[in-house]
Amino acid sequence: MKRSLPALALAGTALFVYAVAGLGVSAPDHYLCYKAARAKGQPKFSKGATTALEDQLGGPLTFDVVKIAAICNPVDRDGSGVVHPDVHQEGFKIKVHEGGPKFVKSNHVTVDAFAQRTLTITAPVVLLDVAPQALGGTPPAVFGSDPTSDPTVNRFKCYKAKLAKGSPKFLPPASPSVVDAFFGIGRQFVVKNVTKLCEPVDEDGETPGAETRQTVLVCYAVKLAKGSPKFVKTTVATNDANVAPHILVVSAPAELCMPALEPTPTVTPTPTPTATAVTTPGKRVFVTSTATNGQIGGTFGADTICAERATAAGLLGTFKAWLSVTGDGPSTRFTQSATPYGLVNGTIIANDWNDLTDGTLAHAINVDESGNAVTFGEAWTATDAAGAPKATNCSNFLNNTSSVSGVCGSTAQTNAGWTESSTPTCDTQLRLYCFER
Repeated sequence: MKRSLPALALAGTALFVYAVAGLGVSAPDHYLCYKAARAKGQPKFSKGATTALEDQLGGPLTFDVVKIAAICNPVDRDGSGVVHPDVHQEGFKIKVHEGGPKFVKSNHVTVDAFAQRTLTITAPVVLLDVAPQALGGTPPAVFGSDPTSDPTVNRFKCYKAKLAKGSPKFLPPASPSVVDAFFGIGRQFVVKNVTKLCEPVDEDGETPGAETRQTVLVCYAVKLAKGSPKFVKTTVATNDANVAPHILVVSAPAELCMPALEPTPTVTPTPTPTATAVTTPGKRVFVTSTATNGQIGGTFGADTICAERATAAGLLGTFKAWLSVTGDGPSTRFTQSATPYGLVNGTIIANDWNDLTDGTLAHAINVDESGNAVTFGEAWTATDAAGAPKATNCSNFLNNTSSVSGVCGSTAQTNAGWTESSTPTCDTQLRLYCFER
């Protein structure tokens, strides 16, 4: 982000780079974004600031950086955990620099922990830039080296988004519980609608290749659930090395941004995928052809694997993993179908949800996404036959060590052992069961 005017007060003249100690390969974080503005008495935002941004839609293109729009805290959503607690996102409103190309709307398919959706993006609106944050009016030290060198940490170029024409009406998911630096204990939020799609971005050549990274953010408008304590305005200080340190007043939570994948080509018009014929009268089920250890990334990571395997096999629809974490399992995450569940080759395994969860299957789940037989295999589940969570779950499937274990099921069994047969250590490579939503 380049400033054409002198630096604001408190800004240094040295070239700053970022650092976060101990960053490793891990799951991306969720963010809760708050409305924020400069504190009273702070200098106005510099006019003439520009930045060159490149994401998967093109670039680098020059954008004017207009003002501060938000501050986003990494959050624990329903037990997702926080991987990078020191890496916040500072939001800046942007617009295409004079003379730049006109933006063309496009449709994008996204899969996050709430749902698969087709979104239409209409304009770039916000840049999210990694920044340290501290409560109060004293700016923290800048990062010592760029945290985006970790591929799970990104800057994002956010586009205004809405459900694509013809999409089903938005149905709010169950109210998530969110814990962050401002809420010491979990607060329930009501999810209202989709607001943004945010693509990983290379800003001013600082993270070459970031534009090719796969994990995006889908942002939802949220409000505190009825009966929750009112949010109290909070003063925070940031120190984004690309701009001056800022002292901000945070006024209200506004958006929950969820890690997501785009499993199909994004820019419209998109080619029509070749779909595998649906021979079952209801919901399709498969066991993955690939295996993973217990560090899956929770239910989001498992659902992502199912979505990827279904897409690779040309299976249309939304697929979720038969997997549980503490307090959340298929009995609460799944649509409980009144129609049959069947393998992708047409073999029925259960007549409906009640039949699926009565402890006995009509046929083992022993066919992968491409219809190939799996003679014998095991799948991570941490789930009992009724679809409820088991406590032995590889630390909510965030652990791949031999010191902890997780419940798995057998692809050779049709009794309750299909989902609860043994407890291997979490460094073991096992498959996943995937169910059509």
